[in-house]
Amino acid sequence: MNNYIQIVDNGYTIKINLENLLYEDIPDLLDQIKVNNYSWWNFWTHDKLWYCDGNKFLTCVAVNRNDNAKVVIFESV
Repeated sequence: MNNYIQIVDNGYTIKINLENLLYEDIPDLLDQIKVNNYSWWNFWTHDKLWYCDGNKFLTCVAVNRNDNAKVVIFESV
């Protein structure tokens, strides 16, 4: 079973897989999401979510845009 951080932002549930992610990077990643006010509708699988001043990224691995469950899942590959 994977461990995730789950955030609700702009009507989407953003899940970030913690496997292969350094714990010291998490605050910067969360700040990046908060500051940028992303339009999650524009993310598709294989898109990158950059953080740490553009030095690191997460890859979008799944997107669900159902009316009931708008979810975008990222992981460090």
